[in-house]
This record gives sequence, structure tokens and C-alpha cells, in this order.
Amino acid sequence: MRAADLSYADIEKEVQVSTPTIAKIVKKCHAYGLDAALEDLDRTGWPDSISQEAKVWVISLACRIPDTVPGAPRTQQWTISELTKYVHQHCVEQGFLELQNVQRSTVWSILNDRAIKPHRMKFYQVRKDPDFEPKAKSVLLVYKRIEWILQWTRDQVGEGYRADELCGEAFLSYDEKPGIQAIGNIAPDLAASPEHKCMARDYEYRRLGTVSVLAGIDLLTGEVIGLVREPLPTTAPVR
Repeated sequence: MRAADLSYADIEKEVQVSTPTIAKIVKKCHAYGLDAALEDLDRTGWPDSISQEAKVWVISLACRIPDTVPGAPRTQQWTISELTKYVHQHCVEQGFLELQNVQRSTVWSILNDRAIKPHRMKFYQVRKDPDFEPKAKSVLLVYKRIEWILQWTRDQVGEGYRADELCGEAFLSYDEKPGIQAIGNIAPDLAASPEHKCMARDYEYRRLGTVSVLAGIDLLTGEVIGLVREPLPTTAPVR
């Protein structure tokens, strides 16, 4: 609007922003560019009272399993609260007096600046099979073969034929998830209301045994192969 020669008064009336704010934004745009004008500039703030050495010590603790740290909780994973408590208890003996009253939020910020999140967990897969690579290659080649078949039969499939019939092969991907706990509600669910805001479910439930999910898919046709049936009888009591 300033580039269109509108006055500060006109802009203030149009966008409901005070003249000092308009002037500040325009000044930032001239000095630093449009992107900077859309954001707050970095502020100097209070000087950092925590030394780099102290921060490195906090980070080194977070990068160790608590069970291996003397005096730490006998657990496998830090929480930010437990880490802060440990810092309070041991910072003096380590020579970091500035950490005696460090806040939980400050410990979180120290770790977050390095993208370290000891309170979270991700899973990884240990490669235990010495034949993993040749097996993986075989599986990937199967999927590559499927890709070639689908490309080769694309025109015929469009005319009403099936890819598996044209190539004379079938490719099924199959997996199972056994032992899923089946549970049922004891009390009915409650709908959301102005008082409770969201749907409510009773904490108690009854156990209905376990179920297993088995699923297969035809990789050429995309057909999901399913089977629904009553569970086989068992002599063991269902809890």
C-alpha cells in the first residue's frame, strides 16, 4: 500500500494497524527485504549465563542411558524432569554452579538446540541375519519384475484382460499380526458436550480374548484377499 502511494493514515484505517507499526514494517522492508519485514528481527536478549562447558555436560548426560550414569534413575530413558533433577544434584561437584537453579524449560532448550530428544523413542532394526542382503535383493527383484509385468500388460489390461492371466503368474504379499487383545466397553461412550469438549470412554473394559489379523494382497491386480470366520475352539479358558 505504501508502494501505491497511500498515506500512513489511509493504511492505518484500512488494515487497523497503528502508524508506528506501519512505519516499522516499511523500514524493515527497506533495510532487510520483504522476508525480514514479515518476521520479527532477532533480539539480543539477556546474555547467556550458562557456559558452553555446562551445556556440553547436560548434552553428554542426555546422550547416555540413565542406567549407566551413577546416581541416575535405574531406567533406560531420561525424562526432561529427571534429567533436570540430576543436573541440580550433581552440577556443583562437576563445577557448573550456574546450573544449580536451572529450569526444566532451559534444559529442554539446551537439548532442543541440538535436536536431542532423550524423552522420545524411535525404533530401529538390528541386522542379525548374515544373509540379509541377498534376501533383500531377491525381494526387490520380485517387485521389479511386477513393475515390468504391469508395464508390459498395461495396454491389454486396459482392454479387459488381467495381468496375472497374461503372464501366467501370481504374486501375493501376505502378513499377519497375531495375539491382538480384543476388549469391549462396560459402559457406553459419551458424546462430546460443551462441558466435556470431546467424546468420553469409561476406563474399565472387559477382555474378550485375543484375535489375529491375517491379510494378503494380489500385487498384480490390487485385490485384497480376506477371510472372516469364527475362531477355532480352544480348551484353554478365555480371560
